[in-house]
Amino acid sequence: MDINKVISEIKKIEGTDVETGLEYCASDEEIYVETVQDFLEDDRGSAVLEAFNNNDIDSYHINAHALKNLCYTLGLNPLGDKAKELDDAAKIKDFDYIKAHNEELMLMYKEYTDRLNAILAEN
Repeated sequence: MDINKVISEIKKIEGTDVETGLEYCASDEEIYVETVQDFLEDDRGSAVLEAFNNNDIDSYHINAHALKNLCYTLGLNPLGDKAKELDDAAKIKDFDYIKAHNEELMLMYKEYTDRLNAILAEN
């Protein structure tokens, strides 16, 4: 795998702050890419969706919070911001807000994960 090319391609994703992600990974590009791979394997989005489908606000809060943190750790700030909105709504048990905006989060999550998977597959 060409780590430099992977990093370069991830930087092209709009709103992504790879430099911040690298700071969280001891400025080690290999650790950063491994963390991206772990993020994809963890599939926190499925856990968020499952909690949503089960109307489980507590589980939704836990998983949206974890997704938010993972996104910010990787510098996937727009996705982290969307997850934060829904995490905040879950914190105050505003399931109506979650119902109105969960699909946006899931679409964004799919866009990011599809793009990241494609980058990793190409390299």
